[in-house]
Amino acid sequence: MLSLTAPAASQQPHVLENGGIGKVRIGMGIKQAERVIGAGLRSLIPAYGPGCWLAVRADGIDPGLSYMVENGLITRIDIGTPRDGAAPTIVTAKGIGIGSTAADVERTYGGSGTSALAPYGHDDGDRWITVERTPTLGIVISISGGKVVSLWAGRRDSIAYTEGCS
Repeated sequence: MLSLTAPAASQQPHVLENGGIGKVRIGMGIKQAERVIGAGLRSLIPAYGPGCWLAVRADGIDPGLSYMVENGLITRIDIGTPRDGAAPTIVTAKGIGIGSTAADVERTYGGSGTSALAPYGHDDGDRWITVERTPTLGIVISISGGKVVSLWAGRRDSIAYTEGCS
């Protein structure tokens, strides 16, 4: 009898680290990133110029994952829920991902994170919490309505942008 289930390794969530995700690393050139993921990248928002743009896989795989490209290098990786799809199962090394609660984040990262009001938040509960910081890298966890709604990792200046490339 044939098994119709995927191997356990392929069912594990991808891990977002402050330095990248899988074989795609912060600081990697766009052509190298395309080679390691095995697919081309295309601009998510065509209006961005060549100095900074948001890229997604051209083959449509991983629609909740995008790459910020600044001057030809990946400087940030964003995880969000696509408008017409399910939230990705991508988590931090400590298991925090979209749908985790604010209490989960507090319990997991405690005082090691830096919390700030989300720039476009509706109330004091809408926060951006920066974790897993080094002098040059970090991860931001965005919380709204008591749950993680998105997260992004990369260079400290790139993860601090309020929107996209600015």
